[in-house]
Amino acid sequence: NIAQHAQALRRIGVTHYKILADTNPNKAERVRTYVQNGIACIVRVHAERPSPDFVVNREVVRAYKQAGAWAIEPVNEPNLRDEWADGRFPNSWDEYGRQIARQWMRNAEAIIGEGAIPVTPALSPGGNINHRIATEKFLMGINELGGRDLLNHAVIGVHWRPLNNPIDTPPGGGNPPNTTLWREHEWFFQVYGQFLGHMPGFVETESGYSPNSGENRNFPHMTRQTWADWNKELYSRLNPSHPKATPGQVICQCYWIE
Repeated sequence: NIAQHAQALRRIGVTHYKILADTNPNKAERVRTYVQNGIACIVRVHAERPSPDFVVNREVVRAYKQAGAWAIEPVNEPNLRDEWADGRFPNSWDEYGRQIARQWMRNAEAIIGEGAIPVTPALSPGGNINHRIATEKFLMGINELGGRDLLNHAVIGVHWRPLNNPIDTPPGGGNPPNTTLWREHEWFFQVYGQFLGHMPGFVETESGYSPNSGENRNFPHMTRQTWADWNKELYSRLNPSHPKATPGQVICQCYWIE
């Protein structure tokens, strides 16, 4: 029962929910139910291997907007080869930036045209192209193709998933630098703030820890207990009165719950 689920989420303080949808509006009523119960919705319109050509259908955007969704996420983790059509993954970082910027701009125009807010492509931590390089090349492509104004009408999609790194691990340690961290938001804030000349809003459309992660051999594997404890701590930091409160430009954290 979706209404009961929404009410249960509100009772524990949840105010945002990320809906994973197909390329049709078959979850519009679910969105409507969450919104009616006080939960704002971001919709990821998910196409298989969407890059570099997928553009969301405006009728789909319209249906979700009318149901109450405020933001649409059309492109997912393009710094992973598996998110590209067969044989289309770019051979150069610059070409990656141009192709993803062009794809996102086409989607952003459709989404803004229907009155919703587009989410920029959230990147996989690490990835086949490191998320820092992918971000810089995406912004290069946006600049070359004249997309700054579209970016000013967007929110920045991010996947700050810290693997098995403790929450407060500082960025930049190790060789190569460890960038799969919760505090990687500091780098994103700096890069986007400098590019736009102001601080945009950020939405974590995949957030938090996963059980059994052990990618960083300097730290123990995640256990079910650390998975629960550290995710709850991230959740508690959304409270502005927390001594280590999540920065205010982070609009929401939508957990990737296995």
